[in-house]
Amino acid sequence: MPNPYLTLVDSWKDLPPGVGWSEPHPDDGGLEIYAPLDIAGVTVGNFALRATCFEHSPDKAVMFQLETGIPGERRRQPLTRIDWNPLSNFHKNPPEGPQRIRRIITGSHHHPLEANWLEKGGRMRMSNLPVAEALNPNPANFAELLDLVGKLFRINNIGIIPGPEWSLKLVF
Repeated sequence: MPNPYLTLVDSWKDLPPGVGWSEPHPDDGGLEIYAPLDIAGVTVGNFALRATCFEHSPDKAVMFQLETGIPGERRRQPLTRIDWNPLSNFHKNPPEGPQRIRRIITGSHHHPLEANWLEKGGRMRMSNLPVAEALNPNPANFAELLDLVGKLFRINNIGIIPGPEWSLKLVF
């Protein structure tokens, strides 16, 4: 079955004006962006860019993801994601090949749509985009990360997203 999400991911997109980070969540200091996306000047329903990070972790644990709603459900379907400098510092791909070898990726990585789509089943793989590939080179700073997200996710005006207001205060 052809991938119904391919057009969404492969089309050039635009963010609405005024996109910015949320206030830090009182429990964990989490910051978030959730923004609808336009394709050819039309806002696509149930299609958005989500980004997360933590105010107390500068340049660490930053995630950008394209996602869509699942018809008839309240859940979101992640389509492609970038995890930049994750706190766990590694990602385990599912076992593959006759020897069922598990490929481990250290550091920042990208979960591409194509690698997580099961053509035969006509669906995304289970377990929240389990297949990833290393980012090489790894963006050196947030500005380079935004540039990469803009290219990989095809978002024309990605530069309107401000850097997060990271703080070096300790969290207890």
